[in-house]
Amino acid sequence: MASNYLGPETPSPFALISEQYQQQLTIPNYPEEDQYRFGQIYEDSMFSLIHTHLELGTTDKFCYIGQEKGSFAPLIERKFCLIHPPKSIAPTTFGTNSYSKQSSTLAYKPTGGTNVDEFFRDTASHCSTMKKYFFDRVLLKDCIHHVTSNMYTLFSQLKTCLNEEGKLLIIHRPGMLNTLPLPKHMVKQFEGNDVDIGPILNALQDAGFDVKWDIEICPIVMPKVKWLSMLQEKHPADLENFEDIMIRNAVRELTEGMFKYEGDMVQFTDRLCLYPHHRVLEEELQF
Repeated sequence: MASNYLGPETPSPFALISEQYQQQLTIPNYPEEDQYRFGQIYEDSMFSLIHTHLELGTTDKFCYIGQEKGSFAPLIERKFCLIHPPKSIAPTTFGTNSYSKQSSTLAYKPTGGTNVDEFFRDTASHCSTMKKYFFDRVLLKDCIHHVTSNMYTLFSQLKTCLNEEGKLLIIHRPGMLNTLPLPKHMVKQFEGNDVDIGPILNALQDAGFDVKWDIEICPIVMPKVKWLSMLQEKHPADLENFEDIMIRNAVRELTEGMFKYEGDMVQFTDRLCLYPHHRVLEEELQF
């Protein structure tokens, strides 16, 4: 239908002369199994970190806690040839607001629909009653901001589900150490929404885990349009709480800035904090 509206565009253009490249660029739709993957180089680097810090073995009973979108659980199962199917749990929040330490609306929902708090509470109770464990290794990836409510209880129950030599690995992407190609205004908000890791480490220590941390870097090589497509889908998960207009502006800023020149591929790194934790036995705690 024709319209005589001549108001400003939303979002407004940077400059008429600078919009040519962005208008010529076509961002494709990728198959669901490929949409949220960072590429083989990144995945191989991540597998190496998991092997080093989690020491995941073929016969280990493995639990993966992370978003369903871009989940590493099926990739890990294939790469490490796990005999036992891994338990995959996806934490989510109700509503669209960022997490809050005072919020009581945080939920932890695994793919089966059971609340994560309930899952670990029931599993820990069963482990205590049956005098047996459920997991050898647990990986919590890119979702630490969803476990900031009642952390001590969750980690205590998680510890009960681990065997005596069990390990927990937390992988977190700190906003202040961001190396992803994002506009400055997004990086600043990314930093503002970041998780204070201190209370988390304290809760882990109080729950009976030793406390360690390390910084690792994973290389990424992918087509520019693939990163822009992932950005439009608010992936990685740290971008889920950004408004749609901020995402659209970010895509435009990248296409008219750092992504405008020098070929179709982009290379960057993903700087991560890794927190590998051993379960500490009660007699060690008393000592």
